[in-house]
Amino acid sequence: RALREETATVEQIVGKTKREVELLVARPAEAKPRERIKPIAVTQPELPLFVQQEKPQPERRYELKFSVSEEVYQKLEHAKAVLSNSLGSQLSLEALLDKLLTIQVKPKANAKTASSSTRYIPKAVKRAVIERDSSRCSFRAPDGTRCMERYYLQFDHIVPFSCGGKSELENLRLLCPAHNRLLAERYFGQEKIAQFAIKN
Repeated sequence: RALREETATVEQIVGKTKREVELLVARPAEAKPRERIKPIAVTQPELPLFVQQEKPQPERRYELKFSVSEEVYQKLEHAKAVLSNSLGSQLSLEALLDKLLTIQVKPKANAKTASSSTRYIPKAVKRAVIERDSSRCSFRAPDGTRCMERYYLQFDHIVPFSCGGKSELENLRLLCPAHNRLLAERYFGQEKIAQFAIKN
């Protein structure tokens, strides 16, 4: 069959075993064409609207340029000193204006009245203390020198509230944190004040 189909010659067949002849005349299997894989375009699924909105947006900033009179400037500095406790370390003009606008715009709560059983100090009394003490720490050294601190002032009871002192103008003063602690230590003793500080 191999000779008839001319897949081999006599010279190629003579002297070979049957197996060698079979390998010689075997037709190679037709190679199947390789499968071609078509690329598929993968698109991201469209996210729901609420998910898309979670992407942080850059903060919008507005630049304001204006000048004020000396009187208004002094009022701003006074407000900064009065509000320094609530502002903390953020004593910028932006933080001050934000605080003032919040105070002015928010609904006013019912005014509380002074009571000997509460530490609450009415706003009118606070304003009177601030005006009397000129928005400064009222502490004076033995030589009469007055403390110059104007920021982070605290309302202090001259006769401590825990000892029956009332939240009245005559029993209140402005003190900076350092002198408030100093006078408290003089009144109660350093050990008791240290224990109170640990608890709080």
